[in-house]
Amino acid sequence: MIYLFEDRKDRMHILLNEKINDFNDVLFSNKIIDINKENLPNFFNSLTDLDIVILHKSYTFKDDNITSDNVRDIVKKLNKKFVLFSGGLDNAIIGDNEIVLNSGTLYKNLNFFIQNYRNNKEANLVYLVFNSQNEYLKHQIKKLQNAIFPNLIKFNQENAVKIFKQTRNNVDNYLVSSEFLEDKRKLTDYIEKKIEMKDFNHTILFEQIQKMISKYENN
Repeated sequence: MIYLFEDRKDRMHILLNEKINDFNDVLFSNKIIDINKENLPNFFNSLTDLDIVILHKSYTFKDDNITSDNVRDIVKKLNKKFVLFSGGLDNAIIGDNEIVLNSGTLYKNLNFFIQNYRNNKEANLVYLVFNSQNEYLKHQIKKLQNAIFPNLIKFNQENAVKIFKQTRNNVDNYLVSSEFLEDKRKLTDYIEKKIEMKDFNHTILFEQIQKMISKYENN
């Protein structure tokens, strides 16, 4: 179950186009944190169906001593996922089982996120930032490009092994979606083979990476 703690109900209904009731099977938005700070852990422990907490950064707690960080820490200790949103944020921050993002982005993508949550029984928080699988794939590609290409520009025979290994690791770390599995395998196998053979042609490596990237960029 997703627990949404939003004290600006008017905004919630407007941005969701009054569709909040369509989510009742997986989203609970009427729960109020009206307890003292000392009871906060018990409050979240009592939510036995909890999977995700979505909290407005400026949420008005009954106890002024409670902060959004207190809620985050408790949720993380429970090994649940945490989302913090605010109208004053420009860029999303994606962490380990948590995301900080803009209010408009959250509500724009909440329907897509919930459909994925319903269908797959999995809370993939990135779908609150990217409202389609294709957008998310392109985001991973962009991060890979930003990590790899500056290194390839600096390539020379003295740093060849280091750059080829960094490239292999970047491919493995940035392309995390299952759609990339086969292409990742082929590319990392190619890089491993070149490292073993000490065949460091970075131009061909660049072409191999570009070939894989274009496959997804053009979808």
